Amino acid sequence: MADKKITALTAVTTLSNDDLFVVVDDPSGTATTKKITAANVKAGLIAETIIDAKGDLIVGTATDTPARLAVGGTNGHVLTVDSVEAAGVKWAAVPAQTITWEDDQNILANAIFS
Repeated sequence: MADKKITALTAVTTLSNDDLFVVVDDPSGTATTKKITAANVKAGLIAETIIDAKGDLIVGTATDTPARLAVGGTNGHVLTVDSVEAAGVKWAAVPAQTITWEDDQNILANAIFS
């Protein structure tokens, strides 16, 4: 094969796991040519097909195991840690909190006047 500019090379339209990418590693000024397989590249990527809808999140369910967490079904829900869930998180309503007059005074005293 004659020398060609990268821009003149034929584009690959399908990728086999055995296809190779050539990498020139030159950290010290002495170029070393290496290779990486298409399978290695694919293993390092998350398929965009994992996202199905607006608001979906990618979460880890185990070591090197991504999964889709669908957006919460109710507006105003927040992402909450829950180790019982397969993904370790879930959508949940914000817990109700009651602030008493004494709490307000402590907050003001500590935040403004201290």
